[in-house]
Amino acid sequence: MPQITARLSPNIRDRFDRYAAKVGLDASELARLLILREMRVRRLLRRAEFHSPSRRAGPKSSGGRKLTAHFHLADNVDEFTKYAQASGFSRAAAAKLIAEEELHEKWLARALLWIPPLP
Repeated sequence: MPQITARLSPNIRDRFDRYAAKVGLDASELARLLILREMRVRRLLRRAEFHSPSRRAGPKSSGGRKLTAHFHLADNVDEFTKYAQASGFSRAAAAKLIAEEELHEKWLARALLWIPPLP
């Protein structure tokens, strides 16, 4: 199964697990959803490129806890890899940034509470 894996600090990974449970998903499902969203809205990596170049790819870290997003289509992984690299990030660094940003932004939690106005 195609996948994208990032390493998060134990604290961040615990927070991500709790957040995922709060919105009714497991961490892998949430990671996949956030990555798919990022490929459509294409805003986070461009913004991060200007504000935080130190968050880009660096040497692979053996520390931290893995977060793996499983995809049904290899094309999704390939598309994300190209997008991340075009933004100056490794695939793992981009996935880590997306997961960490969601803990601050809480887009999905807010989206689940949103009620569209009646016509």
